[in-house]
This record gives sequence, structure tokens and C-alpha cells, in this order.
Amino acid sequence: MKTATCVFWATLIVIATPAASRAADDQWQVGTTSSFSSGNYGTDTRTEVFHTPLMARRLFTNGDLTLAFPFTC
Repeated sequence: MKTATCVFWATLIVIATPAASRAADDQWQVGTTSSFSSGNYGTDTRTEVFHTPLMARRLFTNGDLTLAFPFTC
């Protein structure tokens, strides 16, 4: 059940991101990149990690500010 919940929220984030990005003006960027990894990592137990951070970037004349909201399950 926990895996299904994680997949649901990750899918919702990926679907909602383009809509938020279109609504933003030229000074804001919103995006997400999903990644999946699995392995034993030196133990006998297999570990699977699905990571989908949501990132928001505010562009300024002299630089930018990026906030990352991690979502890992």
C-alpha cells in the first residue's frame, strides 16, 4: 500500500508541474525530475528508492534562487 501511495503522489507531482510552469511568468521556473534506483548496497536486503524532487527557481538580474522540495519513497 505504501508503494502505491508513493507512486500516486509522484505521478501527481509530475502531472501538475507543467501546469504550474505554464502559469508562471518569465521570472519563475518550476520543474521536476524523477529517478529510480535499486540494489543491495552492501547488505543482503534489496533497497528500492523512487525520488521525485519538485524544484522552483526565481530568476533575478544578478543571479537566481532555487528551492528544492524532495519527495522520496
